[in-house]
Amino acid sequence: MDKMKKFLTVLLISMVFCLPVMAVNEANNINLLSARGNAKVEIKPDMAIVTVAVETESKNLRDAIKENNAASDKVISNLKKVIGKNDQIKTTNFNVFPMYSPNSKRNEIIGYRVNNQVQVKTYDIVKPGEIIEIALNNGANRVSGLSYGINDTQKVCNGLLEEAVKSARKEADTLAKALGVKISGVSKVTSSCNDMIARPYMMKASFGMAEMDAAAPPLEAGETTVSAEVFVDFIIE
Repeated sequence: MDKMKKFLTVLLISMVFCLPVMAVNEANNINLLSARGNAKVEIKPDMAIVTVAVETESKNLRDAIKENNAASDKVISNLKKVIGKNDQIKTTNFNVFPMYSPNSKRNEIIGYRVNNQVQVKTYDIVKPGEIIEIALNNGANRVSGLSYGINDTQKVCNGLLEEAVKSARKEADTLAKALGVKISGVSKVTSSCNDMIARPYMMKASFGMAEMDAAAPPLEAGETTVSAEVFVDFIIE
């Protein structure tokens, strides 16, 4: 009777404060105690990803593509001069869009827009401002995004997941003691680890401006919060 009173009391507290609760796995005929654990750390990012784009327009599709290719080649060749040997540069998207007359009822095509998106991954976190400046001054007319992150996320996440599991076990031990039960094993574990905080930076220039007198924008990487969370179903008896 005393054990049942303890169970009902703890169950009521759990429902009110969203604490772990005890359940029965009918399929395996075992009693389970679910607990959650989490851990996080704020660390300096060690990489950045900058995405820029070249957009061109022309009445003729061939001319639009030719102009875009020339501008994109200039952007890429100049970026390669300043990025580090371990940095990476690649085209992530290439699109061609027909442009329709706003006054035509027959969807009349009046030209074409070509978009070439280039992504730079750099391990020098003070470099993004210079990358943006060089891209805009050599033919790019759009900055699509900027994000900072951790290169070796697995190493950081592994440590945080260990802490999160310990947190879940500590929580389960507290509740098991209150219930008067014993933890004898683990039935199920689910986990997650989030490591990236995106920092959007949007800028668009007028079409047709092959050269822009753009200065490197002041950018601060700050710190990236890496967090891990686990949900554990403990077997109790």
